[in-house]
Amino acid sequence: MTATNHGVGCLTKLAHLCFISVLVVVTTCAESSSDTQLIGVGGTFPLPVYTVWFEHYEIAHPGCRFRYLPSGSGVGVDQVSSGAADFGGTDAPMTDREMAAAKVKVLHFPSVLGAAVPIYNLPRVKETLNFTPHVLSGIFLGTIKKMESSGYFGG
Repeated sequence: MTATNHGVGCLTKLAHLCFISVLVVVTTCAESSSDTQLIGVGGTFPLPVYTVWFEHYEIAHPGCRFRYLPSGSGVGVDQVSSGAADFGGTDAPMTDREMAAAKVKVLHFPSVLGAAVPIYNLPRVKETLNFTPHVLSGIFLGTIKKMESSGYFGG
């Protein structure tokens, strides 16, 4: 994979944000004389990687425990906004309205990135489809509902 200077800058900023968030967690755990448990609520997508990360972190920092409840992005936003959870996992950043309504200060930073992969079931099509950016964006935006009307097959 190649990266542009802009891409490298974004990755560097992401690394700094993740480092800062780890420092916050370490400080929270270190300042406590007893075990600290951090509660997270949110989407199901990050659960597998969070589970591994938390397990390794807890081994290295025995006084800190994580509990992540994969209840959905909306529940995560609600729980973090009300102060009932320490962190949340959501598909997208909170809106300005959600931020203004939050009872606690909320910080956003990306932790897990994923990709959406198009799959198809077109029994009459025997060759592999190579979606153009126009067709793929139309499918995700909902402007293309049937491949026959997409122009992909020359129609």
